[in-house]
Amino acid sequence: MVTEPAGGKARCVRLRSGAGAGWAGTLLAASPDTCVIDVPRDDEVLVHALRSR
Repeated sequence: MVTEPAGGKARCVRLRSGAGAGWAGTLLAASPDTCVIDVPRDDEVLVHALRSR
């Protein structure tokens, strides 16, 4: 279960065809206010955004 403290949200991000989940996870993790929680499949990542935009 994921809670939403201070307005943060967990969401599954579907990647474009051909984008590697490892590279996308690294880039998303480097984004401000974003943390990659899991890479469940090759074409999606689960991220937690500290601020909803």
